[in-house]
Amino acid sequence: MGIRNPSLQKFRRGDLVHITKDMPRCMRHFDSDKDAIVMHSYAEQFGHCGSERNHKQYCLLFWLDGGESSWYDEDQLTFLRHVGEDGIEQVGFLRSQREANEKNLDWIVANWKSIRESVPGATMTKLLCLAGVEDPWGPNGEGYIYAQYARYLFQHIDPILSTGDKSAVEQKLAELLRRMSK
Repeated sequence: MGIRNPSLQKFRRGDLVHITKDMPRCMRHFDSDKDAIVMHSYAEQFGHCGSERNHKQYCLLFWLDGGESSWYDEDQLTFLRHVGEDGIEQVGFLRSQREANEKNLDWIVANWKSIRESVPGATMTKLLCLAGVEDPWGPNGEGYIYAQYARYLFQHIDPILSTGDKSAVEQKLAELLRRMSK
């Protein structure tokens, strides 16, 4: 979908913005006080739908970790500079490099004690796949399905990963795979 009225939008794809520190109560779970790149507005993603508000909410790509989140209001964002497609590609490249490490079982075992309080998504997804969960997000891409699988796996795998014994981890994952296959 394209923008029907680009003059309604304050930001455009590739703008580096800073997210306010003080989020409204209903958005306290959103990331704040960090830099991100504007990917698109709600209007660009889903169409104008008759509301100017659709041009004032944005999906952001976080500068440091490459994660995405939607929908931030324009008054929560401050323009820093335009980084364009080069900035988006750079963040994507760095994210893919980081995720390659986070999916490596040797890296997971070696770093578990430092990441276990906030397990990277790539790490949990890899562990879920090794335990036999073919579609961790479920058929509709729902976060609550992923969270259920992740909590279940964490309670079973955390004690073994905390030992740092890769062969014990592989054995536990194989056991979980057999259970999931039944």
